[in-house]
Amino acid sequence: ELKIWLAEDPHLKRLYFALQDIRTVYAVETQEAGEEALQKWIVDHLYSPTPAVRSIAKTIVQWQEPIQHYFSFRVTNAKIEGTHNKVKVIKRRAYGYRNLERFKIRIRLECKPAT
Repeated sequence: ELKIWLAEDPHLKRLYFALQDIRTVYAVETQEAGEEALQKWIVDHLYSPTPAVRSIAKTIVQWQEPIQHYFSFRVTNAKIEGTHNKVKVIKRRAYGYRNLERFKIRIRLECKPAT
């Protein structure tokens, strides 16, 4: 099915392969190779005919230095960002909680660590 979708839509194909390329960047073992792979990714995708890919590339350029730190320390803030997003969704969904304690319980229930 994926091959059919990619064959039908060139924008989707470019977006898909940009994602696959960034995954290979993060799989690189050393800091120097990671920085080089990231720079290559930016050069390859910054002027993509697909607006979404261009937008992602521009964002990566703006955050290039912090992204390159990943190759030194191999740590991201993805888990806390995910938890923060969940709390925001709970807050939107639970508009008007009168009891702050119940709001805290809801957050604890939905944001408990995965086992």
